[in-house]
Amino acid sequence: MSMRRLIVSGAIIATMLAGIGVAMVSAAPINAKSSFEFQGTCDNGQSYDLVVNGNGTFTPGHVLSGNGENAIPVALDLTATDANGNVIFSEQATKSGLMKGRQTVNCDVNAEIPGVGTFSGTATVVFVPVSH
Repeated sequence: MSMRRLIVSGAIIATMLAGIGVAMVSAAPINAKSSFEFQGTCDNGQSYDLVVNGNGTFTPGHVLSGNGENAIPVALDLTATDANGNVIFSEQATKSGLMKGRQTVNCDVNAEIPGVGTFSGTATVVFVPVSH
């Protein structure tokens, strides 16, 4: 998996939930080989520790604390920089449909990427309980 895909996946928080019609999983994939952990501070007054495992632009994020929610990303505005502050990439993406009828939450996401630099930006997500 390319570093760009890993970073984008990580940011998709908040990255980070299964879309309509996609099966939910009950365990967060924190120990998976391609997992990426980061934090999101959201406009609903909450902060979340999230993990994603996958390389798609809208890969769901699993909330590591709380009552077992996932975060389905519907819009992203992300930038990754190297240790010298040089932009590695900047990407904006919007999922069609925006999870119609669901309340969206905007989250600021930030993470250190060991050996690379940092990523930061904003993700608009929909929080959904995990199905058991």
